[in-house]
Amino acid sequence: MIRVKVFTPFGLPNKKLDERGWMELPEGATFGKAAAGLGMPGPVAKICMLRLNGEALPFNTPLKDSDVISCVVFIRGG
Repeated sequence: MIRVKVFTPFGLPNKKLDERGWMELPEGATFGKAAAGLGMPGPVAKICMLRLNGEALPFNTPLKDSDVISCVVFIRGG
């Protein structure tokens, strides 16, 4: 098993994360597998640009223990 740290947008709770925001995945899991496991509602997924260790990487990128997944959310106003 590997563990990745996940920063969800707007503090969106997720049952796959522990109380400190860590997600456990099997060895060989990819960025896309972790993203799918987050199960974000459609509107949130549309405005959330997922990053792996601060970079926009392909979803087939293999994860390593202690990687960080975060969301970049652009908010506009008038």
